[in-house]
Amino acid sequence: MEKEMARSRYLQIFHKFGRLNFDFLFRDMSRSEFILLQKIYIYTEQYPDAEGMQVSEIASQLRVTSPAVSRMLRTLEAKGFVERSEGREDRRSTFIRLTGEGNSARREVYSASARYFERVFQRFGDEDTFRFLELAERLFSIIEKESVLWRRDEAEKL
Repeated sequence: MEKEMARSRYLQIFHKFGRLNFDFLFRDMSRSEFILLQKIYIYTEQYPDAEGMQVSEIASQLRVTSPAVSRMLRTLEAKGFVERSEGREDRRSTFIRLTGEGNSARREVYSASARYFERVFQRFGDEDTFRFLELAERLFSIIEKESVLWRRDEAEKL
């Protein structure tokens, strides 16, 4: 009975986490757009001499399709947050970079998020915060591995 109650609480809590709305942190963009801008920013910090990021690299890191990334990039381009350029060596390649405006918008959202979560973690306490993060990372890893195994096992049944 205790395991069943734990499973039920787990599902309820994760459902509540999934329903949390953080739109107030994202001024001129969606959460997904922010994550995409952040990926491009981190990439350009790691590889400052690179021409930018290719759509396929972004899609791979975000674990979404290239067409989904392309749609989001069109929206971000219209907002003036990213720019596309042809490859210097291969003109068929397209590279994505943040514009100054895009980096500024990204930085604003990042700072607002940092301030918000600093308040949350301050209320939660350092010890509980670090313990929670440790457990959450461990749980995520287990769930990710189990998902692969589950899909494999279900495919074998077919």
